[in-house]
Amino acid sequence: MSEAALLTAIVLTFAGLTGLAIGSFLNVLIARTPRLIDAADGGGPAYVLRGLAWPPSQCGHCGQRLSWRDNIPAASWLILRGRCRNCGTAYGARYLFVELAGAAIAITAAAAFGPTGQAVLIALFGMGLLALILIDLEEQLLPDVIVAPLLALGLLWQALYGAGLVDGLLGAAAAFAVLWAIRAAYKLYAGVEGMGFGDLKFAAMLGAWTGLAAIPAALFIAFAAGAVVSLTLMVLGKMRRDTPAPFGPFLAAGALAVLAVPALPAALARLSGF
Repeated sequence: MSEAALLTAIVLTFAGLTGLAIGSFLNVLIARTPRLIDAADGGGPAYVLRGLAWPPSQCGHCGQRLSWRDNIPAASWLILRGRCRNCGTAYGARYLFVELAGAAIAITAAAAFGPTGQAVLIALFGMGLLALILIDLEEQLLPDVIVAPLLALGLLWQALYGAGLVDGLLGAAAAFAVLWAIRAAYKLYAGVEGMGFGDLKFAAMLGAWTGLAAIPAALFIAFAAGAVVSLTLMVLGKMRRDTPAPFGPFLAAGALAVLAVPALPAALARLSGF
């Protein structure tokens, strides 16, 4: 094995192990954040952050505190087959999925950018999106305590590696403004809220990462994907027209699409005739 290949293997292995560890924390973030927000009662982000740090991980069924050997990312889940050592209650496959997804995100970032600050920022963005998507799917909630740091990281990304801080700020403002206008128009038409305010802040965060020029394409993909999925579920009888549905995952899909394929906004603009 050449020296370059060995270095790459070391970097990717380190990234994977780090991603597993962060994925384990993401499970805590996903499980606890909605409950902590409900219980905060004005305590704000400080209350939520304290709740994430303490108490240590424990079985949600019997309350048994998990020892270090039951808290090894991925390995403990596989050894115990996803069950509590004390009471045998199943934890669910999501815990393993999130840890493996964290590793995959970190490895992908390291493979794309090497051992650089770019890789660190992209990995944190991807992991934060993973947590937000799962929370939104389960709770229809996009917590500020996660969205705000990702917004700051997006502006940092633009300042260091993108089109500049101003472009990040304009992207955030444009995404927020467009969704605010759509939300206001729908409320005027239907008399009810068609979109949560958390979606607007989430879109602003994504706009900071994509920059201004990519906003039309990202939002078009988000609304198109949301419409296709919703219509499919309604046809299959799995969803009613008035059933609330999380929009965060579709906004994330639109942003990820334009970030992964930088030529996509221009291609969509050509197809639309603009």
